[in-house]
Amino acid sequence: MLLFTTGGPSESFRPGGAFGPMDDFLFHIHRGMLEFVGYQVLEPVITYGPARMTDRERASALDAVRESVARVAADAGATVG
Repeated sequence: MLLFTTGGPSESFRPGGAFGPMDDFLFHIHRGMLEFVGYQVLEPVITYGPARMTDRERASALDAVRESVARVAADAGATVG
């Protein structure tokens, strides 16, 4: 699972956005690196523009990370926390 932040808002990573679709960027990492060596690629957790988020938005983003990690751990039969 890729977990990362961006320096810009989500609108910048869409078709027609400043950086183009995030899926186009991730394709090369998912297919060319991770799948190539045999990893199972999971849905990435992306936090767009955390420096510009409110405290409530940051808390929500952290909750999303916790939920994703817990879901992966549960699928693997592990416990988190």
